[in-house]
Parts: sequence; C-alpha cells; structure tokens
Amino acid sequence: DDKYLAELAQETAKKLGASLDKETARYIVDNVGKNIALVTNEVEKYAAACNYEKITKDIVDAIGVKTLEARIFDVIDLICSKKPVKALETLNILYSQGTDEIAVVGALATAFIDIHRCKLAKKKGISYQKVHDDFEKRSNVYRYQKAMNNSNKFSEKALEDIIALMLRTDIALKSSAIDKRHLIDILVTQIIVKGMAA
Repeated sequence: DDKYLAELAQETAKKLGASLDKETARYIVDNVGKNIALVTNEVEKYAAACNYEKITKDIVDAIGVKTLEARIFDVIDLICSKKPVKALETLNILYSQGTDEIAVVGALATAFIDIHRCKLAKKKGISYQKVHDDFEKRSNVYRYQKAMNNSNKFSEKALEDIIALMLRTDIALKSSAIDKRHLIDILVTQIIVKGMAA
C-alpha cells in the first residue's frame, strides 16, 4: 500500500546516504503510483540530484515523473485557482508525454465526480475519509481529501453542470472531427466560468 511504498522510498534514500522525510516520501508515491520499481528509480534519481543529501519536494517537482492522476490533481488545483493558462500548460505537458486526450477528459471527469460526491457528503456532515471508505477504499485517501477541499470552490449546481459538460466533451472527442485539444481547452474555460459563477 501507499504507506509501505513511502517507507520503501525512505529506506532506499537512507541506503544511498540521502535523507527523505515522510511527507516528501508520500508525495513521491502520490506522483508515481504503486509501481515499486518506479518509486525506487525515482528516489535514486533524486538522491543523485541533491548530491546524496536531503531530497526535497522542490527536487521532486523539478525532475520527477508524474502519473496522469497526479498531473490532473495539478490541473484541478489550477482550475480552482482560476488560472486557465497554467492549467492548459500542464495539459500540454501531458500531451507531450503522449497522453491520449480521451484519457485526460476521463481523469478530469473522475476528479470532478469525486468533488461532487464530497460536496454532497459535506452537506450531510460526512468526512472525506468516509467518502473514501464507501466508494474506493483501495484508492489513495489523499484523493478525497483534495476533492473535499476543492468542493468549496463550486456550488452543487455548478458541479452538476460540469459533469454534464464532461459527458458532452467525451462524446464530441469520440465522434467529432474537431481538434481534440481545442475541445479540452474550451472545457477547461467553461469549468472555470462555472466556478466563478458559483
């Protein structure tokens, strides 16, 4: 699980003569996912980059790989901060890594469904931990913590509209000749507008 992988990251750093705190170890795991070899390889890379001293979050951000889910977390944060240009730049990084546009919209949709679930749960006084346990116990609880925080940025109606927009965009991506990235750019802008109107 994530705790084991974070401990493995710390142990790998220690063997190499570098230091790695618990929080940064968890951050590395959040970025690369549940691949043991990838976690180990990344820690080795970070240790060399810091000259086998302290591995920091800045080093991880500068040279680390990120899974689609981790990049989408970044995009959602930028959308919630009303920074469309930065959000689109982050999406361009995903495209440059060969990520399919349909996969991007799928990941965005998953994130906003989480936010909508957390919005409804919060209204009833239910914690993000309970939402996590009820829906996807095997996933990282951090995902629902982020979703609960981001649910403050949108009204319930806005989130319903955003999920409908996601569905329409997904259908258009699969059936239209329109440039896929242009459709996603429009989607991101529409989401930000919905958040502003919330």
